[in-house]
Amino acid sequence: ELLTTQARQLEIGQALATAQTEQEVLDIIIEKANDYPNAALSITDWETDDNGEKYDVVIRQSKYASGIDLLKEGTRTAWKQSPLSQLYSAEVAFISNHLEDDTRIDSAIRASFASIGVKGLAILPMVASGEWLGNMAVMTKDDDFFTEQVVSHYRSLAEQGSIALWGARLFEQTQQSLKRRSQEVALTIQIAQEIASATNLSDLY
Repeated sequence: ELLTTQARQLEIGQALATAQTEQEVLDIIIEKANDYPNAALSITDWETDDNGEKYDVVIRQSKYASGIDLLKEGTRTAWKQSPLSQLYSAEVAFISNHLEDDTRIDSAIRASFASIGVKGLAILPMVASGEWLGNMAVMTKDDDFFTEQVVSHYRSLAEQGSIALWGARLFEQTQQSLKRRSQEVALTIQIAQEIASATNLSDLY
């Protein structure tokens, strides 16, 4: 099992090393999560409105063969209003193999999970360079799904995926900044050339 876990971790790292864009990173995470098709996966990002209200936004998801219907991509949930928001943080994951008996969760929420047959839930924070990027939620209808090996796999996906996602976003920001700078330089050169080629100031107007 240890060799299998290490091999999967290596495969995840090698795949993510080839990703250059955010979408490519998300595609690889979704692909590698399919190693356990009986669990559904949802990846969320943080979004803050003008009033400073924090929202959890679904950016990618797949139910695989789990039979669990997930929130659609683009769905926004106010984090403070989420009944699960107090159960995890940037430093602490939430993992439960028996939601129906988990007293950390409000009884009404346990009942809602039971009504759709969800027995196990894990929420893993996605953190890179000290920044909490979002979360990875895993749900299953299987009993005792989150073994040590399974949890290790999803932790690797969350940890390595976070770093790759952070890097892709930083690269995109750098590219946009360079593009703006290039446009500014080109405009400055154009203005300078027009000034230099003008026979007198009146030609500029």
